[in-house]
Amino acid sequence: MKSRYSIIGLIIILLTASASGQQQSEPHIIAHRGAPLVAPENTLASFRAAIAMKIDVLEIDLRATKDDHFVVMHDATVNRTTSGKGKVAEKTLSELRTLDAGSWFDARFAGEKIPTLEEVLALLDSSLLLIAELKGSSDDGSVEAQLVQKIVESGKQRHIILKSFEMEVIEHFKNLAPDIPRLFVYAFRIPWMHLIVGTGVSAGSVFDVDAEYLQPHYLLLSSSFVEEAHRRGYKVVAWGVDDEKTMRKAIGFGVDGIETDRPDLLKHILDSTRDPK
Repeated sequence: MKSRYSIIGLIIILLTASASGQQQSEPHIIAHRGAPLVAPENTLASFRAAIAMKIDVLEIDLRATKDDHFVVMHDATVNRTTSGKGKVAEKTLSELRTLDAGSWFDARFAGEKIPTLEEVLALLDSSLLLIAELKGSSDDGSVEAQLVQKIVESGKQRHIILKSFEMEVIEHFKNLAPDIPRLFVYAFRIPWMHLIVGTGVSAGSVFDVDAEYLQPHYLLLSSSFVEEAHRRGYKVVAWGVDDEKTMRKAIGFGVDGIETDRPDLLKHILDSTRDPK
């Protein structure tokens, strides 16, 4: 009898451990372009506001300048978010730094500058990660190589995840810096047609991408997708998640991170749903 009860006890312990192992930890709070509802997107003011909200990860967009520096800018031109006009790639860093990147949002931010990669890296501490999405990549991988070199020279590579909508860019990053994690972001996939839709349409499966993270739009999220991704060794980050209902839904799916324009709201939701210690 003692032997039988021991076996039953062992089975209960194993089942309990298995169930416990399936529980998902809280998703990381990923501040999309900082806190863009509080301060002008992709500026130091926006990043500092997000950090004050106790986020886990900053997400930024990077573009190369005419003189091979990297600045934080989503659009190909400076038209929408600065006092200037023209393409980022056709301006030098000194030219870009004369522009006002804050007044368009609110007069309180007049004089805010376009940040450099180095300025953002200086904000990172041991508890904060940075997702850097490269915009304006190159066919030969030269821009990717320049970015990797600057990151490695900074010594902050352990705090960085490299992101792209383009599978070719992800492959370039893998070849250039295999130790820096990669995130593949896309709008949606059509599995039965073997297609992925991002900035364009690509043939293949997201589960063939050589990256550590997959980032689908929240409309494509489901528990079954997250479970399959986890089984295949990927972490899942949702994007476009900016309201409470969608946040709670993404949390329920067990995603590893939620990229949002409202990091303060996500923080509040996670704090309110956390089990009391």
